[in-house]
Amino acid sequence: MKIRKAIFFAALSVSAACASFAACAEDLLDVVKARGTLMIGMEGTYPPFDYRDSQGKLQGFDVDVAKALATKLGVLPEFYTGE
Repeated sequence: MKIRKAIFFAALSVSAACASFAACAEDLLDVVKARGTLMIGMEGTYPPFDYRDSQGKLQGFDVDVAKALATKLGVLPEFYTGE
């Protein structure tokens, strides 16, 4: 009986946590769409995923995925790099 009660409360807790994360995600999406830009942070030092080309522009797989995601959301990508 105690195990059944523990499983029930664990499942209830997980359900509540998932519901709160979903609400936060919707709020964040509204903020991104209202701002019109998707802020993306990366190092720019991990080829082929993200790196700077000879002109200093970010290139790579992660950059392409981020641009595609921003396009899908209908906003502009805004890249930030750590130094």
